[in-house]
Amino acid sequence: MSEEDFRLREVEMRLGHSFENVELLRDALVHSSYRNENEYIQNDNERLEFLGDSVVGLVIAHLLCDQFPDACEGTLTRYKAQLVSEVGLSGIADDLELGHFLLLGRGEDRSGGRRKVSILANTVESLIGAVYLDSGYDAAKRVVTRLWKDAISDIGKKKRAFDYKTHAQELTQERFRVVPEYAIIGEEGPDHDKWFLATMKVDGNFVAQGKGRSKKDAHQDAARVYLESIAAEVSSTEEIPARSN
Repeated sequence: MSEEDFRLREVEMRLGHSFENVELLRDALVHSSYRNENEYIQNDNERLEFLGDSVVGLVIAHLLCDQFPDACEGTLTRYKAQLVSEVGLSGIADDLELGHFLLLGRGEDRSGGRRKVSILANTVESLIGAVYLDSGYDAAKRVVTRLWKDAISDIGKKKRAFDYKTHAQELTQERFRVVPEYAIIGEEGPDHDKWFLATMKVDGNFVAQGKGRSKKDAHQDAARVYLESIAAEVSSTEEIPARSN
């Protein structure tokens, strides 16, 4: 298997969809900056992004109507706006680690394009557009349902734990136009009492380390540490809650 085949297969596994027409997947990962620098590349992901924007919106609306049958239009509209926002979409991209698989022009790559919120959000839409063209609405709905399952479940809970990771992402998007990167760097303790250690980077720079009982909890704790470290710099009326054990 070639490096290119491995790259595409890995994205298929993360999406949970095997493409009949793999060219659609390949196009979905091509940024316009890469096409502009390579004459042999005929397509980029902009048209797929255009289509995917509508497909994601339709599927999310469908899922919200099913999940919240008693919610009013205003509530559904607010939920949908949050789920399909740049922050929401780039969060999906972050979960999938899509930045590693993008084809970017040299200049865009050097400027941190793999971490830019707008590029990551657009790539998610282009991938959903590619799934739709490849296998139709039902396949696209399956992928969106899988990727947004936790977000849709969380958004309807009236009493949610403070989401440090989302808050950190919103701040880094506003300040640096990039999303944070998280990595699990180790484990502590025996199997029955294990802790995961995670690091958080912003624009390639280490900013915090955290730990938790699960990988997700470790990411959340790293985000909490970061937020607390910049609390004095952030002008906000929202207080960052203390860690709950």
